[in-house]
Amino acid sequence: MDRQTRRQFLRRAAAAGVVIGGLPAVRTFDLPAYGWVGSPPIRSGGTTPTNDPVQAVGDPSDPPFASEQDGGAGSSALAVPTRAVSPASDSSTDPRVLGAELGRTGAQGSLPFTGGDPRRAVALGIGGIVTGTAMTRGLQSHRRGPAVASEPRLGHPVDRIDGVLWRYETVARAAFGFTYRFRATDPAVGALVEDLVRAFPRVPEHAHSWLSLRDRGSREPRFASYLDDDVLLATSDQSLAIAAMLSAIDRAGVASIVGDRLVLHAAAVTAPSGTVLLLGPSGAGKTTMTAALVRSGFGYIADEIVAFDHGETTPQPYHKAISLKGSSRWLFPDLRNALGTASDAGSGQLWHVPIDAIRSGARSEGAPITMIVELRYDAAAVTTLEPMAGRDALASIVANCFSGDRLDGESFSSASTLAGAAPAYRLVFSDLVPACRLVHDAIASAGRAGTP
Repeated sequence: MDRQTRRQFLRRAAAAGVVIGGLPAVRTFDLPAYGWVGSPPIRSGGTTPTNDPVQAVGDPSDPPFASEQDGGAGSSALAVPTRAVSPASDSSTDPRVLGAELGRTGAQGSLPFTGGDPRRAVALGIGGIVTGTAMTRGLQSHRRGPAVASEPRLGHPVDRIDGVLWRYETVARAAFGFTYRFRATDPAVGALVEDLVRAFPRVPEHAHSWLSLRDRGSREPRFASYLDDDVLLATSDQSLAIAAMLSAIDRAGVASIVGDRLVLHAAAVTAPSGTVLLLGPSGAGKTTMTAALVRSGFGYIADEIVAFDHGETTPQPYHKAISLKGSSRWLFPDLRNALGTASDAGSGQLWHVPIDAIRSGARSEGAPITMIVELRYDAAAVTTLEPMAGRDALASIVANCFSGDRLDGESFSSASTLAGAAPAYRLVFSDLVPACRLVHDAIASAGRAGTP
């Protein structure tokens, strides 16, 4: 990379807020330049949550969805009672209520372009320039300089994987139109990641990309992840190296369909009476709420990426693993057991958990949307669920489109159809269990109202 190219690269990194040595934190990208697109953050407010861990308190004797479920929901550290909760009530004295510390931290989920606090994005963008310059110079020294005598074998430098012995390989799978195989130097890590992507459909292996995870042993950074021959991330935190690969799958999957479908940064879960679409910027609590709703009996359709054919209101399943960060991990302490025996499993910033570990048989093929919920976590707020005007629901849908500012007429028409297909609500929550209960009661009411 010559000086002019490097200068142009760093200017682009500064403008986009890209963090080379960590996970990026901005939302709107240019598809031709970066291969994926994001969306601008929607309005959010409230106080900044704390990051103290919270222990889950549940009552297994309360059967979730007792009025609608034929079977049990499985063992759970988080059981949502069916008793109604008034939006104005203060449930902090309920011993089953999880505490109000669902902290938003700097650790990112699997989609690196899903934002966060814009003040953090500025700081991370500046850090990205410094880190990017250092890494660029480091890569140049490897590529242009003489061989380093201390390198024990070919393929040891982070930016080179020729000569690496891969001890675990998977079959080819597809994330929408993106096909890939995974390989690892550590069989235990390979088995862990294969569990995370097992829900994606298998495809023929004649055309695919390689996602690779390498353990460099005593060398730092110890872990490095790759898409084909390109380094995604080199880090001492195995969970972040895995996150970089999962993010690459998400980005490539979105890029493969964003031109011909309505694709949202959202989550979707389903109950017997209908499907709930969860909207909100990164840090609003979508993944945490999704995990809690799935554990309490909802079916799992998608997290982070929800896609619709144009004009349709039934979301397409995208059964990716759930990635819990910050204090959200301690709301589900038993899920640590699902992280396998891989080196450093459970000790990193993120917990990557297969859906079946949250609740067995939770994966769902989806049903038409019957409720739209815009989420916002606020540690100081009383948990409330209030109706939202249709125009506000449409604004929230458009703001969370991966098409960003290039939303065409067909996509906008699809967003309008979706906004008009179901009642919309704004959920401000500090306690997770009352929030789940309110969502359950609302979707049940919507189902009864729609019954002839």
